[in-house]
Amino acid sequence: MRVGVGLLARLHASLNEPLAYAGLMRALGAEKCLTRLVREHFHIRPGDSVLDAGCGPGLLYPYLPSVAYLGLDIDAQSIAHARTRHPAARFEVCDLTQGVLLCRADVAVAIGVLHHLSDPQVRAVLGLAERTLRLGGRLVTVDPAFDSGQHRVAALLARADRGRFVRSGQAYRELARAVFPNAALTIRHDLLHVPYTHAIVTCRMG
Repeated sequence: MRVGVGLLARLHASLNEPLAYAGLMRALGAEKCLTRLVREHFHIRPGDSVLDAGCGPGLLYPYLPSVAYLGLDIDAQSIAHARTRHPAARFEVCDLTQGVLLCRADVAVAIGVLHHLSDPQVRAVLGLAERTLRLGGRLVTVDPAFDSGQHRVAALLARADRGRFVRSGQAYRELARAVFPNAALTIRHDLLHVPYTHAIVTCRMG
């Protein structure tokens, strides 16, 4: 057991390196996942103003149409990597749980963010999104989740995640409904090359 915990700790530590994180995401099927999220859930149109909350090393940006893009992340190393790879986009270091944004967005997305945050921190991030979105805009969050009947590998990966707050899909939705009463939940098991459960919560302004 100690060996397993030690290996997991070393893996988690290695994922703090943007190149290692991006490489693992590619191996798991990030291209397939992001392509389907953009097409089937984000519904981003050319010319939209897009806020990518918790953008990491900027993996989403290449899958978007021509938009006004702002990527935010608390990790300065990831932001530096994203700026190098995508000089046409805007990336800024920001603590989403404390941030005050002077921008307006048509679409805000948070991929793999909420399961790293406690309930009060999630509510703070959702409140930030509410203040940022234009009327008619939407927020879409995507996180690993526990779900009854999910593949055992998906459950194992959720338990092994670096995030300490992996929840059920219903728990993510109820947190969102405290700020966005119309929040809707979709559970997907087919977005990666390996068995994995994603909870996708869509929230609309107005």
